[in-house]
Amino acid sequence: MANIPALPSGHIILTRGKAVTGVVNPYGPGGCTVQRTPEGEVVLTNEYKRIVAVTAAGGAYVVHASNIGPNNIGYVNRFIADWGRVERNWRTKAYSVKSGITESLATEVEAVVAVPTPVKPVAPQVIAPVAAPVVQQVAPTPVVATLPVSITEAIPAVAPKVKVKRRTIAGQDMVTVDRITMKVRHYDDVHDAWDARQNGDTASVIITGPSGTSKTLMVQAIAAELQVPFIKIDGGKIRTADDWFGGLKQDHTTGQWHFRWNPFGQALKSGVRCVVLLDEANRAETAAALNAVLGLLDDMKQVWVPDAGEYVTLPDGLLVVVTANVGAEYVGTQEMDAAVLQRLGIGVRLDYLTPAVETEVLLDLTGCDKALAKKLVAMANHQRPLKDDMMAFPSGTGISTRMLVGIADRITKKGRDPRDVIDSAFEAQFKVEDMTQLTIVVDTYFPRTANDTLDVDVSAINEDDDL
Repeated sequence: MANIPALPSGHIILTRGKAVTGVVNPYGPGGCTVQRTPEGEVVLTNEYKRIVAVTAAGGAYVVHASNIGPNNIGYVNRFIADWGRVERNWRTKAYSVKSGITESLATEVEAVVAVPTPVKPVAPQVIAPVAAPVVQQVAPTPVVATLPVSITEAIPAVAPKVKVKRRTIAGQDMVTVDRITMKVRHYDDVHDAWDARQNGDTASVIITGPSGTSKTLMVQAIAAELQVPFIKIDGGKIRTADDWFGGLKQDHTTGQWHFRWNPFGQALKSGVRCVVLLDEANRAETAAALNAVLGLLDDMKQVWVPDAGEYVTLPDGLLVVVTANVGAEYVGTQEMDAAVLQRLGIGVRLDYLTPAVETEVLLDLTGCDKALAKKLVAMANHQRPLKDDMMAFPSGTGISTRMLVGIADRITKKGRDPRDVIDSAFEAQFKVEDMTQLTIVVDTYFPRTANDTLDVDVSAINEDDDL
């Protein structure tokens, strides 16, 4: 609540003798009041005359969270400012006390203040003195925090085992895992990290590179080869630190909130050997959320999950892999600082495949004609060096291997005209501002056919008919 005056705390009111037993004084303009009880405590009441906070011994306070609302939370925090503060959970909308001294005095007891009603004398009747109003008090009862009931999501089943083939393509040593072709070094890097984790050593992998270079599919294929579960967590869905591991969910039948562990959290708790991919991790909403997993990846191998109220520890045998699209063209991403990168000890930087290798990939994955594959790859390699020219391609997008696979597959299976399929794919992947230069590139390899232009008799157009 805005514009709350600099009011004194409850204990300051008490020590300065500003509260008189039985006298109700306003506490700011919001309807809250304070008064002193016969027991020598100061009581803060809300606009409905219900107790929200009471001074207690040792500089502490009793806080009745159930009587706090948006209209009085500011006054409550002023009242307990020398002890702690009240915060509102953005998910559950519930209020909780965050105290530097103790949270055991926070209660959920409803209490009503007996507000004194002035008694008017009626002459000549003699009125007996009215006793000071007694505030209905509830003794501060320590509260033992009860954690939400944990609910877990199932860990994905292991995918069918895939084949691994090593071969040399145009002089390069390559490995094909299922349908994903990669350099031998990159394949070995991920396996080195996996072997280290099986021994309990600290190891993790970060895979960077342009969009469409099969970063995610590479990790998924290796997990299938290893015959372990593959768990994927999307960085773009991460708002807070807890979201990496699960989140609070409300039971609509009971109204209770529970912490639901996602498959990553479940794997950490149960010690399952698996590969966990934090996909596009730098798309987390804040840098703080991105940094939340750091404790798992260093020698501590442990992080605190606030909403669940417990620590999780990285078990031996669980490998964390991070992917990230890095570059100025990727808007909405968080910068990965040195603290993050130093915990990701093994790096794999994927780039576009060489023309010879990319042609083989198209042939393997789509079964397309070799001449078509070569033309598609030549078109892509013509455009890719231009993608960093912001005048030509404002989006910064390059023709990826993933785009080429989709185009070749559709041409082969549907028998469609190559130019039609290319135009359709690029209209989905590129911005309108890219199309002028992109059309020039495509025309070089896949010129439009004659019937793409309608023959129009301009003499038959009557400008007077324009609406």
